[in-house]
Amino acid sequence: MTVTPNTPVTITVPAVRYWDESEAREVTQDAPITLSFPHTGLYWLWDGFTHQPHRQVTVYSPEYRTPDWIKGGVCYHIFVDRFASGVRSIPRPEFTPEWTDDKIGLDRCGGTLDGVRSNLDYLAELGVTCLYLSPIFEASSAHKYNTADYERVDPEFGDLEAFKMLCADAKALGIRVILDGVFSHCGSDSEYYRRHPGWFVYEPDGVTPKYWWGIESLPVFDKHNVKYIEYITGEGGIAERWLEAGASGWRLDVADELPDAFLDPLCRRIKAKDPDALIIGEVWEDASNKIAYGVRRRYFLGGQLDGTMNYPL
Repeated sequence: MTVTPNTPVTITVPAVRYWDESEAREVTQDAPITLSFPHTGLYWLWDGFTHQPHRQVTVYSPEYRTPDWIKGGVCYHIFVDRFASGVRSIPRPEFTPEWTDDKIGLDRCGGTLDGVRSNLDYLAELGVTCLYLSPIFEASSAHKYNTADYERVDPEFGDLEAFKMLCADAKALGIRVILDGVFSHCGSDSEYYRRHPGWFVYEPDGVTPKYWWGIESLPVFDKHNVKYIEYITGEGGIAERWLEAGASGWRLDVADELPDAFLDPLCRRIKAKDPDALIIGEVWEDASNKIAYGVRRRYFLGGQLDGTMNYPL
């Protein structure tokens, strides 16, 4: 159940106790009751007889608005390298790498942004209303989750003009484009790892960087570092810059690893730039009551995410 603060809600149970994490208040009654929840947050209702959880109530900010254009739409995910080259080539009959390497993630199929653009009519015929692209920024792999430079489209995929043309042509067909924001980690060969060592988290020795899940090509950003937060979420920063280029929102990679100190200003910047921009988080569990790294997350209370990827489904 999801409600707004101070909106009366009738709950029909034999008896109920309810409490929230900030006040731990209790009320017990033996008949159908009407409750009003005073502030945003999570509440739990308990059966007064069996003392078992009855339901969760998520109380969200009434001022926060999610984009109407995504509701009831069809979102299509494109792994850019594997989709299509610059000419119409869908469906691809088989996996035929154009070149290979002995390292995972370096084999290429030659997909480009122009390849996506040349297939927009096909996607529109399917009823697609939103394209979610895998990372497009410069990186040494085919998947691009090891970002080297957030400011530049990977040359293998095209350039800034190719992206702008894709977004413009898609919009003409009623299709929006959202980008994959990989802001928890980057590539060990990145611009940032060389120029801004203070933006990263280190092992106790103070020298060895922490790597994302132990993968030594993926050093982890310090998402509490004020300068890094400003680089991504500040005025003219990465989040805003790509909205200006034509993107209609962001899908946030490993959103659990982006703390409130990062997500709050990111959401404010995106919504200030475009109130209709979409913010989707990668959250693998129930995002309405998720605890990540010891912190109860506020994804759905307003001011962070418009929705999450439904991995439980």
